[in-house]
Amino acid sequence: MGLVFAQQETGGGETGKDPPPGPTLLARSILEDPAVEQADVVQLVLEFAPGSWTPLHTHGGIGLTTVIDGVITVRREDGTETTYAVGEMWVERPGEFAEAGNDGDTPARVVVTFLLPEGAELTTVRAEMGSGQETGGGETGGGETGGGETGGG
Repeated sequence: MGLVFAQQETGGGETGKDPPPGPTLLARSILEDPAVEQADVVQLVLEFAPGSWTPLHTHGGIGLTTVIDGVITVRREDGTETTYAVGEMWVERPGEFAEAGNDGDTPARVVVTFLLPEGAELTTVRAEMGSGQETGGGETGGGETGGGETGGG
C-alpha cells in the first residue's frame, strides 16, 4: 500500500511554469496489531526538497505531523499560513484541505502518523485551492520527484 501524489498539471496557469515537485516518501510503516482493531495506523517519513509542495489535499483520518529537519509551511484552504520548525507539530483533520511545502533553501523532513478509520481513504487531492473539485481519492499514482513515491503532509 503506497501513498503517491500525482504531479499537478499546469492546465494553462497564469505563470506558464510547471508546479514544483512534491515530497519524496523515505519510509512507510503500517501497524498491524490486534489491539488497534478499528483503525489503521500508517506512519510516513517525507522529505521535501527546496521548493517542493504537496497538492491541495485532505486525509480520511487524523494526521499528526512533526518536523524533524528544516522548516515546513502549511497553507490552509481558509487562507491561513503557518510555518513549522524542527520539533514543532500540527494536526491534519479529515475534510480540512491544505498544502504543505518547503520554501527554504535546504531539504526538510517530516514524520506523519495517520489514524484512519477502517475503510477510510488515506489521501484525497483537490485540483486547486478553493476549486471544490476533487481529483482523486485514496492513494493516487504518479510521482512528484521523477517517479519516486511521495506522500501527504
